[in-house]
Amino acid sequence: MYMVAGWNRLDEASWLDGEMIFVALTNRTFGRIDVNWLPYRGLLHAVSLGPLVLEAIAPIALWLPRVGPLVALGLMAMHLGIELTANVGWWQLMMITVLTTFLPTAWLAAAHGSLLDEPSVSDQPGV
Repeated sequence: MYMVAGWNRLDEASWLDGEMIFVALTNRTFGRIDVNWLPYRGLLHAVSLGPLVLEAIAPIALWLPRVGPLVALGLMAMHLGIELTANVGWWQLMMITVLTTFLPTAWLAAAHGSLLDEPSVSDQPGV
C-alpha cells in the first residue's frame, strides 16, 4: 500500500509543492474541522514533507530492524493526524493497528502494562 501511495505522490505536483495537506483540510467533503486553515498554510507546507518521505521509504524501511519501529511510529502519527482532521472512514485506525506489528514486542508489552509478559515463579503467591 505504501509503495503505491508513496510513489504516486512523487510525481504529484500538489505533494511536491507542499500544498496537498492544505487542500485536503480545506476540502468540504473530507475536512473534519471547519476552520480557516490559511494562517497555518506555511506550517502545513512543512508538515506535508513528512508523509511524502515516510510513504516513499516505508516499503523498505519498515523491514529494517533499526529504523523500522521509528518509521512505523511516524506512519502511525501520520494516520492519527489524518483521522483527527479528515473524514475518510476506518482506514486510518486499521493502518495504525496493522503498523503495531512492526513495533518491538517489548514496546507493546510496556504500552499494554506488561500484559504480554508471562508471570514469573516469584510472582505467584506462596512461592
